[in-house]
Amino acid sequence: MKQIIQKILGKSGYQLTKTRRLEDDSQLYRLNYPEDSIKRKAFYNISAGGHFGFGGSFFHPLWTNIDVDRKYDLTPMYNPECDIAYDPFDCKPLPIDDASAELFHSRFAMEHITDTHAEYLLRDIYRCLKKNGVVRFIIPNLELDYIAYKKQDYHYFSWIENFSRPEMMQLMKYRIPLNKASLQQVFLVHFAANASTIHADGIENPIEDTELDNIMRANPFETAMDLCTSRCSLEKQKIYRQNHINWWNYAKLGRFLRQAGFKTVHTLSPGQSLAPVMRNRNYFDWLWNDVALFMEAVK
Repeated sequence: MKQIIQKILGKSGYQLTKTRRLEDDSQLYRLNYPEDSIKRKAFYNISAGGHFGFGGSFFHPLWTNIDVDRKYDLTPMYNPECDIAYDPFDCKPLPIDDASAELFHSRFAMEHITDTHAEYLLRDIYRCLKKNGVVRFIIPNLELDYIAYKKQDYHYFSWIENFSRPEMMQLMKYRIPLNKASLQQVFLVHFAANASTIHADGIENPIEDTELDNIMRANPFETAMDLCTSRCSLEKQKIYRQNHINWWNYAKLGRFLRQAGFKTVHTLSPGQSLAPVMRNRNYFDWLWNDVALFMEAVK
């Protein structure tokens, strides 16, 4: 019966997904944090306008969502009573007092901003955190994409089926379905979208398959990735925030965190966290874990 319902929904562009049970875990917060922090919602989920609900579709009643106030058809959107509208491309301080935040969490946001904007944001997160405060990042691990590209492992890019549906193609500004694209362009669109030939409103001279192969063959991993992202248009990204414009792996993110001031950096797995409240899989670590890296840093 489930397969029949899924097939019917699929014809209309919808998918049947299991509903996550959102439990009341407020007691765990009270055991670990002062009442003042709980009242102020001093736990911040930060996004970059890249997904289709404010805060990157993250919600917890004790957390404050920070995101770009984007107007997509898929709501919910910014609520000034409980959210903070913030654009990381502005390179302005977060409206949070120094050393007042308990936790930061960011899921699939850093790939939507450039290195320059990431450096500023990480320094400001460091400023906002209390001593021993924790920041957690979940980001696509582009080293895995790179390995799949080198091995011609098309199966690794399993997420392309969802992004080949007509409504998702329209939202992502894709010219063709991803499942009809070359492996080179599927790889490229995951970290330098508007430099890809797939993008319908990308740069004037996108990176063709042969050029990408030459770049990857002639350069070390990080140099090759930077050469591709350097071709991206920041102005295009400001229009199409849902696209990816950057790449990350554990080495790069760890380097950026240490440069921002963090001395202690940990690589983790889904469901693991230095902060007990961020081990709750009903709220955290439930999306695209198979392509992601997990890292936390402590102030």
